[in-house]
Order: sequence, then structure tokens, then C-alpha cells
Amino acid sequence: MLIKRLALLAITLTILLSFPVSMASANLDYIPYIRESHQPEIHALNASWLVDVKRTCLVVINQTYFFNSSILAGVFRFSIPLIFRNRIYGIQAFNPLGEKLPVQTMENDYLSIVIYASNLLDGNYSYLNVTFALANVINCTGQDNFEGILPLGPILEYNLSRYTCTIKFAPDVTSQSSNVTEFSKTTIGGMPALNYSCRSFNALSSPVYSIRYTSPLSAKLVITKMIRRVSIDPLSGVHVRDEIYIEHYGGNFVDKRTFHLPPGTRDIYVFDDDGPIIATVKLGLDNAATNVTVPFRFHLKNGNKYHLVLTYTSPLETFVKDIDILTSKIIIPPLYSDIEIPAENVTLIVDLPALSSFSNCNVDCKVEGMPLCQKIVAHFVHTCLFPTKNLEIEVKYLIFSTVVRPLLTLAILVIIGYAIYLKRSTVMRLIPREEKRKLTKSEEKAVTEFCQLQQEKVSLMIRKLSLKDQ
Repeated sequence: MLIKRLALLAITLTILLSFPVSMASANLDYIPYIRESHQPEIHALNASWLVDVKRTCLVVINQTYFFNSSILAGVFRFSIPLIFRNRIYGIQAFNPLGEKLPVQTMENDYLSIVIYASNLLDGNYSYLNVTFALANVINCTGQDNFEGILPLGPILEYNLSRYTCTIKFAPDVTSQSSNVTEFSKTTIGGMPALNYSCRSFNALSSPVYSIRYTSPLSAKLVITKMIRRVSIDPLSGVHVRDEIYIEHYGGNFVDKRTFHLPPGTRDIYVFDDDGPIIATVKLGLDNAATNVTVPFRFHLKNGNKYHLVLTYTSPLETFVKDIDILTSKIIIPPLYSDIEIPAENVTLIVDLPALSSFSNCNVDCKVEGMPLCQKIVAHFVHTCLFPTKNLEIEVKYLIFSTVVRPLLTLAILVIIGYAIYLKRSTVMRLIPREEKRKLTKSEEKAVTEFCQLQQEKVSLMIRKLSLKDQ
């Protein structure tokens, strides 16, 4: 019996002593990494880059990285050459659920993008999607020729088992080529493209490559759609709201543009889809134009398409000229023709003041609204919007609206005040008032007796006080 107990104790001690040793040996390879980074290690199996070269010469890169299925959380880092430091915009990263992940950039020998990639596991594999844009990397070397440099792929601390890079161009691009001979010509959805695929890719050997292509579209801005609404107010001036849809075709990246507004313009506001824009306003002296320099934020969204809204107020005499005592002429100058931005599709809306009436126009237009509150709509398609002549609209009784509107407002206020006065007077008359009447003889006698009694009481009190003093 004792031998059995000793044997059982020996077995138990052996198990207890061997348990920590087995755990330490099982994690021997993992402990140094934990001490170094405090994060699980991430191994990328393969990666693919889709490089979209816009007509604006803006480059949008969409990346997808596939990892091993054992990763649940960690930090993923990739780098690109430092020459792209001031040319990268809008870095975003998403996990398989579409959730946005925190992103941080660091600079050393390379520009590193650090992604805190938590919850990447999706079934038996995990992946990460990263997008960013590069500006000012492609330049126009001739009328139709363009050349630029791009990062060939991600610079990682380990090799990828497979890497694919596809460069997609605009449909009008021809003669696309690269200094990397492994790129082959292909098409994506009918678009010309270059494709590069390899195994055991290591970007450290060739971090940058160049591309060249030919495009018949030269560098220019085009207003594809514009809605200008002009509201004529004889008292405060002319309120203008320009809603502009701009496209940038080819050439160097455009980051700003100066709009020349009429002299004396005030209350200038500029904003796009992402909110207000801080514009530089330079007021002109005497009859000089007001210059508004607007920075473009193409890189934020929509690639080469941009939606811009510009509102301002100009003096009435800038747009309105009197012909005679009854007729006035509204003159609207060409839309930004002085900065060479052609407009393909323009809708012009002029809101007339109350009591005025449309008479004539030098272009085809239609009149909408009520007779006392009219709206003139002119539509232009595939035109530079008459850059050599002004839009002229003749309006009757505009001078009367300038005088009659304040008088009409004053008359309305007087009528409202008089109505309030009449209503209050009527209410006061309806309140019952207590009428005075004469007393009867019995009432007069009672009042007299009451007064005499009070006098006798007062005399008695005075007599008592005098006796006390003696």
C-alpha cells in the first residue's frame, strides 16, 4: 500500500515539474517576437494593386492584401519611396466587414503607412483593403504625351508569395508603356491597361518605375454643367449663386483657379461637397474686378470630377442699366470666359423682383412663375456661353418696383398696426364699467349719523387724553 502511494506521488511530481518546461518549449519561438513588437506577427500571402490613372493625371491606387487565417489582430505596415511624401492623399484602410481602420504615416528611409489591423479574420482567410491617391506624379511632356513615376509595389519586411499590379488608363490613351519590361498590355472593361504579375515579389529591388502614354486630350478644365441663378433685388443688389460641375482632362494636376467677379462684389462664399473652402479674395480698386482664388480639392473624391458652389452679391448698377423711365436692361456678362474655362451645358435662371415684368431677351428663353413674380430660364448646350456678347434681358417696371416695394411694405405695416389698434379699442369698449348714482334720503341720513358718531368718539378720546395729562 505504501509502495503504491509513493509511486503515485512520484508520478504527480513528475507531471508538475514537466508542465512549465513543456509550455516554455512550446512558446520558445514566439517569446522573442512578443518582446520586440508586443503584437501578433502578420504574414501576407499575396497582394494586388490596381493603379487607376485619371485624365486629371491623378493616380488612385487600390490595394488588397491577403493574410494567413491565424491572424486576429495586429499592426500591418508597408512603405513606398520617400519621394511620394508630399504627393499622397486620402489614405484609407478597411477590414473585411467594411469598417474603417486607424492609419498612421511615419517617415524614415521610406514613407511608411501603419495600419492598426484589428479583426481581420473572415472565414478561413483574412484580407485588408487600402486606398490612397497620388498627385503631381505625372506631367505633360508635349501636346499629347505624358510621363510619370509610380511606386512599383509595397515595400515589406518579407517577401510576398504572389504580387499583381494592374495599371488602368482612360479610354482615349494610346501607346502606353513602362520601363519595366515585365509589364504586358491588356484591357480592363474596354480600357487600355498594363499588367504585371510575379511570384516571390520583393519591392526593395525596384521600388519605382516610370510610365509613358499618349492622350489626345490636352490639359484643360471644362465646365460640364453649370447652373447660375441671379436674383435681382433693387434694395440690396444682385445675388448670384453659381453651381459648377468641373472636369479636368489630362495634363498637370490643377490645384487652384482664380475667378474674376464684378467690381464691388461682397459676401463671397465658396464651398464644395466636403464643406466650406477658404478662398483668397483680392478686392479691385475703382472699376477693377474682384479676384477670388479657389483651391481645388480633386484628390478627396470623384477623381477628375469636381462640384463647386460660389455665391456672392454685386451692386445693382453692375447688372442693371436703365433704358427709359419704364424699361430696364439686365446685363449678364460671359461666364468666366476670361479664365478660359469653356462651358458645355449651362442653365441660367434670373429671378425678377416683384411688380416687374419680362419684356425681351437676346437669346431663346422661357418665362415661369406668376405675373407679379416672374422667373426667366435660359438653357445652353455645347457652347462656350456666348463669350463675345452679354446676355441681355429687358424688364419693364423695374424702377417702379424699386420705389413701390418700400411703400407697399410700409402700407402693409400701417394696415397691420391700425387693425391691432381697432381690435384693442373694441375690446376696451366691451369691458363693463361701474356707473355713479345718487343716494336715497335714508342712505344719506345713515351716512350723516355714522359721521356724527365717529366725530363724537374722536372728541371723547381727546378729552380722556387731556385728563390724563392733568
